[in-house]
Amino acid sequence: MTPLRLAFAFLLPTMALCATPSRAQTQVQFILQTGSDDLRDDSIADYQVELDDGRIVNGYVYGRRPDRTTYTAPPLDLPTGLTRANIRFVRVMFSGGAPGPFPRPLDADKLWQGDQWEVRITAAAGVRPPGGGTTSFTDILADSGWFKFQHPGWWQSGPMAAQRLPASITGANRFVVTICTGDDDLRTDPRAQPNSEVEVFANLASGAVPLDTGRLVHRDFVSPGGDPPTRDSAWIGTFKSWGCAWASADAHGMIPRLTDISSFSVKMFPGRPVHGITSCAPFCGSDPFRGDDEWVINGFSIAVDPLGTWPGGSGSFHYIFSQLNIGQKRNKHSLTWVSDPWMH
Repeated sequence: MTPLRLAFAFLLPTMALCATPSRAQTQVQFILQTGSDDLRDDSIADYQVELDDGRIVNGYVYGRRPDRTTYTAPPLDLPTGLTRANIRFVRVMFSGGAPGPFPRPLDADKLWQGDQWEVRITAAAGVRPPGGGTTSFTDILADSGWFKFQHPGWWQSGPMAAQRLPASITGANRFVVTICTGDDDLRTDPRAQPNSEVEVFANLASGAVPLDTGRLVHRDFVSPGGDPPTRDSAWIGTFKSWGCAWASADAHGMIPRLTDISSFSVKMFPGRPVHGITSCAPFCGSDPFRGDDEWVINGFSIAVDPLGTWPGGSGSFHYIFSQLNIGQKRNKHSLTWVSDPWMH
């Protein structure tokens, strides 16, 4: 597989951080031991450290990792001034070519090709001495034990620190939303009637606030990855099986404080008619109550984008909520998925 041209420098704001030689630098190292089922050339894994303020530092594993071999990934540098106490989660995502679960899904059409991977994941922290030198990774953060990725998904540690929302983002109303599908796609192609689309909501005590992705004003609901997007669309990426899609969303000032949010929800809505068709039946779009479309939501994450820089920007996102390995099916009998409560 040709290495993906990754810009973040989303997946998250992937942060390319340079150590300051005159100061101690906290680093995290991942050791990935492959068991009796290898990581193939057409798959990809990314390893991530989520900080207590929602920023994420991550790296990628490309190319085949043969059976019964050990890969020591390049260490990840935490931002200057942050320490092991600021690490909230460590995780690894296994996918079929498209990085995730966060923005800038270049080559997002490279879907899972049926690969499976048996792996043991160990993450450890250490401090590189001022002026450089060798880091001793003696602080074990997490050990997954042996397990097998049988399809795209995530392994994640338990929480190691409480979530900390910086004061600069508590009033933010702009977001980046990620949705990943499981083994049943969301039918989004207007040429397939009926088809479906989704809307995302933030649930407050006062009611559900729509997170506006511009679905009703863009020509397309979703388009393939690219920077900029290849078409006028609300979402970038794919809702095909085992795919991920990303969208910018705006609450338009309807959320006074982020901490007013108790959970999130995703709801199926009728899709759109075939482009250029203005008369109704049989090309007037989908009605999920009548249609036979159903899909599986497998991953959901949401980040605050206070500067409105996505797509195209990096480094300003703060991931506030994620729910992984969901595996829940939605259809005309159950249009809405509601997340677990957001504990903040």
